[in-house]
Amino acid sequence: MKFLKILGSVKITSVILPLMILELIIFSFFPGGYKWYLSIFFMIPLFLFLFNLSACTIYRIAIKKSLRNLLTAGPDIIHLGIIILVLCGILFPVFREESSLSVLENDQIKLDPGKTLTIKN
Repeated sequence: MKFLKILGSVKITSVILPLMILELIIFSFFPGGYKWYLSIFFMIPLFLFLFNLSACTIYRIAIKKSLRNLLTAGPDIIHLGIIILVLCGILFPVFREESSLSVLENDQIKLDPGKTLTIKN
């Protein structure tokens, strides 16, 4: 359990979060077509943050058993919420589909079987 305590320490978090903020500032200067969120330079710190937060939460729940006392469960609930948000942020770019379509007036686009979209003006 000492490994969980070290991996989930605030010292690691205080290094990872400023690094991620700095990366977000730097990547904000790139044009919109660059998918920085899929970059290895962003994904590695993101996974490190995810492991850090998960280790901290597991340590608090397993060792301190803080979920049994609702008065001290606040940080654990917040940690679980952030973990869910980070996981969704990681999975969203992987599973989304993106496409573009150029249309002119009076064009028809087939959406689903039996459904057609007509561009009038």
